[in-house]
Amino acid sequence: MSQSVLKRFTSKYGHLKKQGLKIDGLIEIDFDRGINVISVSFPVEFDSQLLPEKFEGIVVRKHSGEINLNQIS
Repeated sequence: MSQSVLKRFTSKYGHLKKQGLKIDGLIEIDFDRGINVISVSFPVEFDSQLLPEKFEGIVVRKHSGEINLNQIS
């Protein structure tokens, strides 16, 4: 189910890749409670208001520039 949410997110917002959006993936940030986020990164000049705060109930975690997935918590 989670990967299908990511596919739908990519289908809806994938066109923003031309502006520098990088969809990092679906990340489980709290294993005990099963909390996931959709992690995305983009260049500084990208208009992050083009992305939702949540997509299908999953928080969209936005990062400017490159991220280290091991530091997300």
